[in-house]
Amino acid sequence: MLLSLVLSLAASPEVYDFREVEEGEVVSAIFWLKNISQEDTVKIKSIRASCGCTYTTYSSEYILPGDSIMIRASLNTKGRSGEVSEYIKITTFSKQDPEIYLTLRGKVLKMCLDPEALQGYYTVILDVRSKESYEREHLVGSVWLSKDDFESQIKSMRVPKNILLIIVADSDKDRDVLSWLRKEGYGNSYMLRGGFKNWKRVMKYTLVQSKDF
Repeated sequence: MLLSLVLSLAASPEVYDFREVEEGEVVSAIFWLKNISQEDTVKIKSIRASCGCTYTTYSSEYILPGDSIMIRASLNTKGRSGEVSEYIKITTFSKQDPEIYLTLRGKVLKMCLDPEALQGYYTVILDVRSKESYEREHLVGSVWLSKDDFESQIKSMRVPKNILLIIVADSDKDRDVLSWLRKEGYGNSYMLRGGFKNWKRVMKYTLVQSKDF
């Protein structure tokens, strides 16, 4: 049977709403493309997605009158967040109606970070004040290290050298610790300006304070 120049296709659904998924999930959808004409066979020229993260397969390139073909689509949401809308472009040999579009849409929620991504944002806070001062009050999430044994302790912690290191001291004078860190390859290490006292003045609500003092 000859191919028709008048295309009569109906898609079901035209839009697949996957609602909300967590980032990293692969969304799968099935579309049906039906030839609603009475006597003409429709030939599919190509089916392409709008981005490389969407993959499609289809059961046949010919659609007989009254028949349907199934189109499977998969959307990889890794690296995506927020509202997402991707389309699938179906091209036929019809001059009158050569293109049809299907859509996958929804919302991607970024709830987790991979360990590799976490290193780009992770901060280690090292407190080198006296043990007594640290136990009295310290920054939330900070780790106490003795200045007398600092080098061996930091080595035992196996802290990655590409993350942000903040040194909490009594003042800016304890720069020997910072100098050693940078010499050892911790180029993203810094002193907390003004020391602990300045932080306490500005960000007092971020402190852990002992009731024993």
